[in-house]
Amino acid sequence: MVLVGCGSTKPTEPTTEDIVVGTWDIYSDMEFNRGDFLGTCEYRSNGQMECDSGETHGQWKIEGNLHYEISDGVTEEGTDMIIEVVDEDNIHEAEHGIQKWTGQRRMLCLLPMKESDVLPAGSSNDLRLAVSAAQAAGAVICERFHAEASTVHRKDGKGEVTETDLVAEAAIFDVLSGSDHGILSEEAGGTHENADLWIIDPVDGTTNFSRRLSLCAVSIGLRLGGQLALGVILHPVTGEVYLAERGLGAWKNQQRLHVATTDDPSLAVIYLTHGYAAEHRRRYGEALARFAETSYPRTFGSTAAELSFVAAGAGDGWICSGDELWDFAAGMVLVEEAGGRVSDWRGADWDGQSTFTIVSNGAIHGFLTDTVSDLQPV
Repeated sequence: MVLVGCGSTKPTEPTTEDIVVGTWDIYSDMEFNRGDFLGTCEYRSNGQMECDSGETHGQWKIEGNLHYEISDGVTEEGTDMIIEVVDEDNIHEAEHGIQKWTGQRRMLCLLPMKESDVLPAGSSNDLRLAVSAAQAAGAVICERFHAEASTVHRKDGKGEVTETDLVAEAAIFDVLSGSDHGILSEEAGGTHENADLWIIDPVDGTTNFSRRLSLCAVSIGLRLGGQLALGVILHPVTGEVYLAERGLGAWKNQQRLHVATTDDPSLAVIYLTHGYAAEHRRRYGEALARFAETSYPRTFGSTAAELSFVAAGAGDGWICSGDELWDFAAGMVLVEEAGGRVSDWRGADWDGQSTFTIVSNGAIHGFLTDTVSDLQPV
């Protein structure tokens, strides 16, 4: 788990509690107090944290709850904890012993890595812009995730929209304002007609977000010349950035992604989702019933999250019954660049418009189409 931001920990007397509840990597200019040392530390590409005093640390092992004070001094009370500084070079262990202290924890979601630590070599300016836009929206979502729930409105029978959706969307628009491409976004709308088009869902999984479930994501895709060219999916609560660009592969925080090789239906994890129309729900229900007899169907409430999991090999297929283009455009690029396949329910190449789609690891694709091909509308 990655903790990002500026803040400070306040040392007190160490305790002997020995329950490890997590390990946090720390980066991006985090200030902290450790005994008589106050410094600024920055995550480096080698996976370590370098402080302005020249000291290098690896991970901090968390054995309780952390008191974390953000830049405006706002804190939140919690239970006692121990933080153990693990120095990979053993400098302090040899000289002072392992450093420990107690405090409280402020519940924060986890911001993504710096842009330079996310983008693969050869990334286009459009991909850089998409990452920056996703990070801007992610910061909005993080700021509001643990706050009092936003007002929830119904959107013409098509799900929920919160104030956070609108503010995150505005943050994306601010970053993309210098781009010449058109924009299609879930909340603001737009046209499908542009050949060059940003396709945006500022908070995919709004219902999850409004109930403080961490499975929500920022999804930004780009269509160039009528073809999907790149996709960025950011998980604000975990800080994971999934991205792909045609010819560059798919990545998560600079880790190359590959789809799973599962070809046995009895072992397959299959995500299913549906639109809001009654007919979409009915076909979803029929497909779910069929896959429940053979495989491991799952529905997480965020198409973008589910597709990023397929790209990372944490799922084998995804079945869509009437979802919207902004839900899956970015994820399609991710899965294809990770080695997967996209089609309609009958196995035909996706035509750029159909919302009855299958995205898979490729190895299980024939089984998926065989199972639901007769359910696709004419």
